[in-house]
Amino acid sequence: LSNDTSITTAVLEAMLNDENLSTVKVHVETTQGVVLLTGYVKTIRQSDTAEEIARKTDGVKSVKNDIVVRK
Repeated sequence: LSNDTSITTAVLEAMLNDENLSTVKVHVETTQGVVLLTGYVKTIRQSDTAEEIARKTDGVKSVKNDIVVRK
């Protein structure tokens, strides 16, 4: 199991456990410790929370947040 795979899994699990993000479909992809977040959310707060969770995950070097906010 590569480190990138375990980072992706950890980020997804943390998002599922967050009440603001549990119903949101955010795609997480990790390449050499860089996490790419894509998908659609309803509020900027959800996008910010997803990014914050990813940044706090062990092994993450940086986060690229490409989440689109659609009301």
